[in-house]
Amino acid sequence: MENLILLAIWFIPLILWIFSIHLISEWKHFNKFFIANTILTITYLGLIIFTDLIVDYHDEYGLGRIITSLGALTVHIFCGFITSLVISRQMRKEE
Repeated sequence: MENLILLAIWFIPLILWIFSIHLISEWKHFNKFFIANTILTITYLGLIIFTDLIVDYHDEYGLGRIITSLGALTVHIFCGFITSLVISRQMRKEE
């Protein structure tokens, strides 16, 4: 059961990311959206991993940074999925 939960934690964000890209791949601003999200993701992951701006407690083995990075990435994917749903719905209304 634990393995199933861990697989869901790993694969649900990946599936949502792929599906959200599929939903808005026909959007005229897709390239700008993709580049902006990539830059945003690299920026906040860099801040989490390489600075002490977000993680300010003793983290001897770096597990806190890893978990914070994965959590931030997962939240970003869920927000991107919701945004993709909204954009997809607007694109269908415009047709």
